[in-house]
Amino acid sequence: MNERRSRWALLLGGVLLCGAAGCATDDQTAVIQQVLHGADDVSNKLGEVTRYVKDAVNASKPDKTITVNDEHINKAKAAAEGLRGMGEGLQELKRKADRAHEKTSPDYRKELAETYRGRVASAAANLQKAQEEILVVLAQAEERADNSGKQDLKLLREKLKAGTDAFEVLNKQH
Repeated sequence: MNERRSRWALLLGGVLLCGAAGCATDDQTAVIQQVLHGADDVSNKLGEVTRYVKDAVNASKPDKTITVNDEHINKAKAAAEGLRGMGEGLQELKRKADRAHEKTSPDYRKELAETYRGRVASAAANLQKAQEEILVVLAQAEERADNSGKQDLKLLREKLKAGTDAFEVLNKQH
């Protein structure tokens, strides 16, 4: 779990530091704010998926199982679709920051990094927490699912992986 927290911190820190190192002062702040907002959006989207899966688990108790085309799991899959676009949006922000990297002094880069360090850590912790919560609730759902429901949950996991893969590309580019 600490490895994931480190990856999120590296991802956000890398994008933010590139953003901080990249543009004119107003643009730097804008890129940093956009990245932080994007991280919050991802946390919220993961929370939305988690809530839908929890709804499926709660609806399945005590004597009903999660089956194929469960309405809550379908909503979770639809919500997970948006994660890939969010990751691609952050990739674009990173490209923008990378292109403008040479316009900022090292001292100002350091100042921005110090200014936003706490918010970056908080955003990374929120992402980590959201990711841990979804893994727990997915395991609970799989315990309550029949074979067809497990296949549906597998599709949900694939959608989540496709979304998080878009973020992993940022780590690899950094």
